[in-house]
Amino acid sequence: MNWEVQVILHRNDLYNAAYFPSRIKVMHSLIFALCRANYTFNVLSHVFNVHEGVKIDNTIYSKATLGHQFAYARKTAEKRYINEMNDKYPETEEKCGVFSMV
Repeated sequence: MNWEVQVILHRNDLYNAAYFPSRIKVMHSLIFALCRANYTFNVLSHVFNVHEGVKIDNTIYSKATLGHQFAYARKTAEKRYINEMNDKYPETEEKCGVFSMV
């Protein structure tokens, strides 16, 4: 089972980059942005929301869409995002490590 971090934020906190393709908006990009903005984190160890999800099988169309979006994200959105983080938060580049969408 794969786990994905979920965060509880105030409405004035950062959001995920709006230009990430919809099927690739992953929480680790938001966590990375929060790290780069020098946020600190409190980790709750006993709060879980486990569900099977809505989608069970990918169709040939959803696979094609995902493939196209992932190619776009790797070539365009990821580079843009990394450049934005480096420009906006140069002092935390070493602290937060290298960002990758995979």
